[in-house]
Amino acid sequence: MKYVLLYSALFYITARPAFSQLSYEVYTDKESYDYGESIIITGRVYNNTDTLVTFISDYEGFISPVRFNDAFFTGNTLPLEVPYDLPARSYYTCSFVIDPQQMGLPNKDGINKIICGIHWYFYPQSNGLSTKDTVEFSAPAFYGGQLKVYFSVDSLNLISVIRDSMNATVLESDTSLSTVNELWQSSGFILDSLIARYQNHFIEITPSRDLDWPSMFVTHITEQAVNPSAYTLKQNYPNPFNPLTTIEYTVRPKNSVLKHINLSIYNSLGEKVATLVNQKQSPGNYKVKWDANTMPSGVYFYSLQSADFKQTKKMILIR
Repeated sequence: MKYVLLYSALFYITARPAFSQLSYEVYTDKESYDYGESIIITGRVYNNTDTLVTFISDYEGFISPVRFNDAFFTGNTLPLEVPYDLPARSYYTCSFVIDPQQMGLPNKDGINKIICGIHWYFYPQSNGLSTKDTVEFSAPAFYGGQLKVYFSVDSLNLISVIRDSMNATVLESDTSLSTVNELWQSSGFILDSLIARYQNHFIEITPSRDLDWPSMFVTHITEQAVNPSAYTLKQNYPNPFNPLTTIEYTVRPKNSVLKHINLSIYNSLGEKVATLVNQKQSPGNYKVKWDANTMPSGVYFYSLQSADFKQTKKMILIR
C-alpha cells in the first residue's frame, strides 16, 4: 500500500514503537567549548534497511522545537532539493549553529544538554511515530544575546530605562501604528534571567532563537538490493567540523577475504597529512574518527583505497 510519510524535528517521543525504516541521532562538533564559541549541532537520519526511501519537500510551514537545557525554541522548516533519495544503509545530515551572541546560549555553566529528534506523520492519519536523541557537552554560560522586544509607543520612556538596565543596544526598530518592534543586543546578563525579570503586561520579550530544519515527505519506499561486493565510502560527519569528525566505510570484497585497506587524509595541495587505516580488513562496516586539532582551517580530502577500489570525498575544517 502506498503511503506518505513526513518527518519534522521534534524533541519528544511517543509511547508507540519506533518506525524501523529510519533512525536518528544528534551530536555536536566538539565535546567542550570556550566562552562565546559557536556550537555546531547535527541531526542525522539513517536508513537502516536494504530499501530506498524517496523524499519530496513541496510542503512548508512545520515548526521544529528544540530543547536546550530548560530553554525551548523553534524554527521554520526548509525543503530539500527534490526529489531526494536516501539509499539503503545511508544517511542524511542537517546541521545548525548555536551562536551565543545571538541566542544567549549556553544558559548555564558546566554540562549542557540538547534534546531534539524527528517525528513521522502518516498521511492522511493524524497520528505518527517519534524518536529523539540527546547530546551533552561542556561549556560556560554566555552572558548576553539578542532579544525581540514588543511594546506600546506610550511606554517609550519606561522602555528606555529597562533597556539601559539590561546594558542593551537597539539593532533594529520598526514602529507600526501604536506598537514598536525592536531587536536588542544585551551583554552582561544571562538572557533567560532577563526575560523572567522584565516580562509583564506592557512589554513582551522573547529571545532571538530561530533555527532552520528541512521538512520532507516520504512518498514511497522501493525495494533495492544491496550489492554484496560493493565498497562504500560515506560522507564524514559532522561536516564542517572542528576538530573531530567521523568517517564510515564498508568493505565488501567479492570473495569475502581479507583486503588491504588504506584510508588517508590530504590537504588542498594534495599532500598527505594523516593515515587513519593501513592494514588488512575483513568484510564489514567500519567507523574511524579523525582529530584535526593540529591542522589549520581549510578543505581536506579523505581517500579510501584497496587493490580494486578507490574513492575520495571532500570535507571542511572550520576553526
